[in-house]
Amino acid sequence: MGKHLTIANVSCRNIAWYFDLCDEKKLDSSSILRNVQYSKEHLSDPSNFIDWQNFAIINNNLLQYLSNAEMREAGRHSWRSDNLRHYKIVGTFSRSVREQYLSVFGPAGFMAKLYPFELNISETKNGYSIIQLRMKNELVACRSFHLILAGQLIGLPEILGQQPASVEIEHNKKGANFTIYHEKRFSFFSSIKQTFGQYKNRKFAALELNQNYNALQEKYRELYLSNKMLEASQDRVALVNTRYALLSNNASDVIWTTDLQLNLLYISPSFEKLTGHEVSDNIKKPINTFFTSQSINLINDGLKMALSGKDVIKDEYIFEAQLVRKNNSTIWTEVKAKIEIDINGAPIEIIGITRDISERKSMEELLTRSEKKYRLITNTAQDAIITFDENGRITFANPSAARTFDYSLDDLVGMPIKLIIPDIFRASPLEIDQLIETNIQLAGLSKNKDHLSLEISFAKHEKDNQSFYTGISRDIGKGKRHDEERKKLEDQLLASQKLDSIGQLTGGIAHDFNNLLVAINGYAELGIGTNNNETDIRHYFSEIKRAGESAVLMTRKLLAFSRKQAQEPTVSHLPALLQSLQPMIQRLLPKNIDVTFDIEASKLNVLIDSTQLEQIIINLIVNAGDAMPEGGKLNITSRQEMLDESILCTNSLPVGNYNIVTISDTGQGMSMSTRKKVFEPFFTTKPKGSGTGLGLAVVHSIISKHGGLIQIESELDKGSIFSFYLPCSDMGLGTPLSRESNNDLSGSESILIVEDNEHVRELVCILLKSIGYKVQTAVDGLAALEYFQFKQKDIDLVIMDVVMPRMGGQEVYKRIREINSSVKVIFTSGYSSEGLHTKFIHGNKLEFIQKPYHNEFLKSRIRKILDETSTESPSHDCP
Repeated sequence: MGKHLTIANVSCRNIAWYFDLCDEKKLDSSSILRNVQYSKEHLSDPSNFIDWQNFAIINNNLLQYLSNAEMREAGRHSWRSDNLRHYKIVGTFSRSVREQYLSVFGPAGFMAKLYPFELNISETKNGYSIIQLRMKNELVACRSFHLILAGQLIGLPEILGQQPASVEIEHNKKGANFTIYHEKRFSFFSSIKQTFGQYKNRKFAALELNQNYNALQEKYRELYLSNKMLEASQDRVALVNTRYALLSNNASDVIWTTDLQLNLLYISPSFEKLTGHEVSDNIKKPINTFFTSQSINLINDGLKMALSGKDVIKDEYIFEAQLVRKNNSTIWTEVKAKIEIDINGAPIEIIGITRDISERKSMEELLTRSEKKYRLITNTAQDAIITFDENGRITFANPSAARTFDYSLDDLVGMPIKLIIPDIFRASPLEIDQLIETNIQLAGLSKNKDHLSLEISFAKHEKDNQSFYTGISRDIGKGKRHDEERKKLEDQLLASQKLDSIGQLTGGIAHDFNNLLVAINGYAELGIGTNNNETDIRHYFSEIKRAGESAVLMTRKLLAFSRKQAQEPTVSHLPALLQSLQPMIQRLLPKNIDVTFDIEASKLNVLIDSTQLEQIIINLIVNAGDAMPEGGKLNITSRQEMLDESILCTNSLPVGNYNIVTISDTGQGMSMSTRKKVFEPFFTTKPKGSGTGLGLAVVHSIISKHGGLIQIESELDKGSIFSFYLPCSDMGLGTPLSRESNNDLSGSESILIVEDNEHVRELVCILLKSIGYKVQTAVDGLAALEYFQFKQKDIDLVIMDVVMPRMGGQEVYKRIREINSSVKVIFTSGYSSEGLHTKFIHGNKLEFIQKPYHNEFLKSRIRKILDETSTESPSHDCP
């Protein structure tokens, strides 16, 4: 920066005191030099200069820390600074207030020499003065500096010992008007000045003429400088025109000008390459000739809006338009246009540049399609997708994220990521760089403060020199909950279907029980007769025992079929199982349906829960019967085949030997649309109220769980064929009950029998006493508890029914465990261990024997439990 004065420079003489002001106000001087290109040392030297723009920045920075009133007050006291103090001393002895204002703020005064503006001072008839400030060379006025000048105008009369002036400011774009009110005050000096008033007036007039002359000289100097600048500008214009022609003739963009009617006045040579049209043939043609109709409307609307505005003609207009080439093809172009104005501000022509952006437009279309595809993927993704920046602020979230964390999308965007994933990083998101392309598990937090178990993978990308991280998370806890709910619904589905089937089995079961009761009662009556020999009695009791065992088996099947239970897969002989179901199948179907069996007698072993296999057969049989309301034929076959990929590959089953059961009917058949939906839960073709739509859904579920598949062949009015495949088993036939062989089941321990049924109680007493046990009995739970309180040390085992008068088994168990926590207990009940009354047994893994039970089984279980040491016996507290 030079030390010479130019028309746009400011002297540093009136700046140094700014730093004294900072010290007084305890401001850091660097705060007012923010974005200023000059140092404090440069500005403190009164012989230096700075440009007006930087001077304006200093004043605007100062106004950020001081109020308007404080800025005025700062200007008022600036006369105390070293660089301005001599004005106060000289003014005290030789100046009037008017002379002082003229000397400092006059056309040739002190201020006019320090700054690039013109000052004009005048006095009104009412006694107040007006100073007009106008910036030179179209420089922008500085409002904050006007406040400093107002303060200096206020404090100037104080130099002469007068009262401070009152100043009003009127700001405008080119400067400001200052109106100054000041009162004269009588003093010794003022009386002397009145004595020499005439002399002073003549001297003042001469001084004013001299100052006006100096102002004229200054004006002349400025005109001379302006003329020199004009000559230099003309030279620059000639140089610019030369360069413009060079640029226009060689630029790839089309440069053009038109009149206000959009007729072409000039086109650069690149026009021919872009459009295929000759330049000379198209001068004076309307520019609309070369654009599509839609783009022409856009151009006309833009021109109309531009010409109707006031300041709009100073703006540059940018828009995209489709240009029509000579071969009638179209290309996308970007048009930049500006309306040129004359010295009076009136529009005269339009100048513009047209650029081929067809390649960019294609890229934008590809990007738009990619964004649509990305948006479709993210909006439909079931996983939560969240992007956040280097500051940990969320910049994007998909709808699944809003559902996972229970926030709206608007709430999530802008939120700190640590509010919903607190442990995602410790100090900075940059820590996640180590986790890119890995899966981790983190705890999440929903809006309602519910804890989430998240599995997250991270990716990183850069944009505008910033790092962004995208996390794709899945609530694995929710998956577990869904699996549990699905399992629960499946169990409910199975139970509902069982209930649907039990209704059809009730009649047949009642019939079989009646037959068994006839046999039991009849042989019992024969046994108690008087004319029986030993052989007959043995025969009668054998028949009673055989009928009782049949009743036990039937009861177990009925309970297993109706109750909720865990699967107990065993190896079963498929033909024998199908044969055992023949009577039940006959009872389930009307008499007008002819049932045939074609069952292989070979080894067809299958590992399956036999009760559920029975349910599969029953469901398919019932559906077949419903499909033949007028009667028909039903055939059940079984066979074994080695199946290859041609059948199994589409079902993801391994190649191997499979047992195949086929049930075919001559019923109504199914359409293709029905076949597609037949295994869906609650889908049914039966009339409302006649079916639940659960039967085949349960069948499909059971077969799938046992590693098999089911297929359908059916056409309308041609019947249906259901074939299900189950893997063969090489294991031997067995039962789920694991009995330990123990030849000696006798004992001498003391056992308390708690049973309210007299027949069962007496039977167990006789059975256990016969093999050496000491047996005590109680008719209900309360009696058992009273006996146990006094004889607890003498009791080794309690065998107790669950449902009893006065006090049930659950409460008795809780009480005796409080007395003796190591006592061994076996519960018995005619209810399932999964039933309402016996639920606590299953929940606490207590010993349980289902009624009716075999004598040998009861003795074996008692011996086994008594032989277990106390450390092996689990201790379960009853809830």
